[in-house]
Amino acid sequence: MATEALLLSPTDQVLQELSQLLKLCDDRLREQPMNTDALFTKALFLVRAGDSLRAIHYLHMITDIDPGYPGVWHAKAMVYRAMGKPAMADLCVRVGSDFEAAM
Repeated sequence: MATEALLLSPTDQVLQELSQLLKLCDDRLREQPMNTDALFTKALFLVRAGDSLRAIHYLHMITDIDPGYPGVWHAKAMVYRAMGKPAMADLCVRVGSDFEAAM
């Protein structure tokens, strides 16, 4: 699955590109702090950069704003698995499934 590729170790060039893209997300979030698209993008960039703790923080922000945001529960599960927290990952999968079933 494509999201698992985010967990691979980034190269220096990728880190530089991620840094530039994170700046764009930060610019957008300064203008619109509750922009879930920018929060999600930033979280995924942080995962790719190897910063799972900050990534999960942004994913939590999204679920606080819009718990039905597409893909957020899968992303949280992916990050929690990578962090060695399978129980939290399983919980995210269950919650995500509940939201998908309700739609």
